[in-house]
Amino acid sequence: MKRQIPQHNREQSERLTELGMRLRDLRQQKDIPLEEIAGRTRIQPRLLRAIEQGKLEELPEAVYIHSFLRQYANALGLNGVQFASEFPTISGLPAFRSTRSWRSLPGAQLRPMHLFALHGVDCGCCKWAVVLDESLCSISSRNGGSANASTDSIGHAGASQPGTIEC
Repeated sequence: MKRQIPQHNREQSERLTELGMRLRDLRQQKDIPLEEIAGRTRIQPRLLRAIEQGKLEELPEAVYIHSFLRQYANALGLNGVQFASEFPTISGLPAFRSTRSWRSLPGAQLRPMHLFALHGVDCGCCKWAVVLDESLCSISSRNGGSANASTDSIGHAGASQPGTIEC
């Protein structure tokens, strides 16, 4: 995950080094092992080490680092929100904000083709009911009786005529 630090991230790197040293010093002062902090925060020890050493290139995006700093500070009894606010997360890039709604995307609109596909699924259920009805017939004929079910003229289950299936 090592990557080069662009020039505009120099401030982040310097702040991370400072904040990481403060967290490490406080953790060592309280005699808390790094693995215990990892257990409390559910942050991998290698990421906590990278924070303590200020190795920005070994960490994910700034928004995640901000969250890690907050959780780490909370685990040490500090005000995590206030502590993490000292780490700059905004880069020089403008934020992207889409003006399109998901409803305007082509995949979000139903077309007649979708309705035919749904009808095909429905017909598949009817065929499954016919298979079940045939299974009832074979079970019923083995037992010498008839199955209690109702079908219409083409074998759809649930027809209006109650009765038995003729096997």
